[in-house]
Amino acid sequence: MGASWSDIVIHNISSRGMMVRTEQPPEPGTYVEIRHGMQTIVGRAVWRTVRNFGIRTQDRIDMEALASGQDSPAAQRPAPSDQRAAPDVAFRATRSRQTSALLQYILIGVVGLTAAGFAAREVYVLLTRPLATVTSHLSNGG
Repeated sequence: MGASWSDIVIHNISSRGMMVRTEQPPEPGTYVEIRHGMQTIVGRAVWRTVRNFGIRTQDRIDMEALASGQDSPAAQRPAPSDQRAAPDVAFRATRSRQTSALLQYILIGVVGLTAAGFAAREVYVLLTRPLATVTSHLSNGG
């Protein structure tokens, strides 16, 4: 499922989670990113109803900074020379699923080829014995 933006209303907040209202809440297990001013809160949806959902956050929420609209110390940006790209959790999860699907496909292919090789060998052995008998009778003058 692709990333999208939508407006939300925060109803409840705690140090590690919040209840949020929106038109289309995400499915449980979906990672969400909530931005308020310069703050970014990353969490995973753990439940949902028709318009509400609850998230468990990755880091502690600075509730005072969120309420005042100021940056929390954790949300302050590092100097440009020290800036690193934040890992995109949804991208990593998708990439992990793709990698595991590819490995599963390769494993099934290897097992299938191995089974086909054993089957071919058995057919060869089964057909070689009668043909060897026929060849020996024909070479002996039959």
